Amino acid sequence: MIRASLSCRNHQLIPRIEGIYGAMDTTSKYATRTPIAAVALHPRFSEEEYHDDIAVLKVPQAFNFGPYVKPVCLDFDLGDLTGKTVTVAGWGVQKSGLGPSDKLRYTKLQVLQQSECEQKLQSYKFNKSSMMCAYGEDTDACQGDSGSAVMFRKGPRYIQVGIVSHGVGCAQGMPGIYVPVSVYKEWILQTIADGSAFKPIIGQKMV
Repeated sequence: MIRASLSCRNHQLIPRIEGIYGAMDTTSKYATRTPIAAVALHPRFSEEEYHDDIAVLKVPQAFNFGPYVKPVCLDFDLGDLTGKTVTVAGWGVQKSGLGPSDKLRYTKLQVLQQSECEQKLQSYKFNKSSMMCAYGEDTDACQGDSGSAVMFRKGPRYIQVGIVSHGVGCAQGMPGIYVPVSVYKEWILQTIADGSAFKPIIGQKMV
């Protein structure tokens, strides 16, 4: 699991970006820090409405995989996940008003039908073409979890099916809003293969 501390304000990237991996606790001596060298934001990203809220990060060197560091799988052809249980893991706050967690936390949520998402989140500009939503009783992603993976377990493997985007508070009885990875299959593959969309992060305008 990697934590990317990525801040974008008025499309200007704030130069405090690093990844931490290899440990369940950021204070562990086994935690490895790596800089993020460049980022490719989706060209239609809307900071005001969170449309196309997805980016690909580029690190300067390969990760060292081992017992506690594994790649999450991508499978763009899982089909409809409505009603399925997914896992969200992140380093965000456990409750609104608190600081970020030093320990990696996870929770399980249920993916809701798009029509139900639209009904519950119509005041929050839910866009079914670029968003999905999921809900858990008294549990939720929270501030600081944005960018974290939403994973579906398929046999022995975890498949990344979404990315934490935003929500209505933390566990306030409302579903959270996530980015469905499968919608962006072509953009992800083209971005990685081409490489020209990546921009250095220090002192660069993002869009």
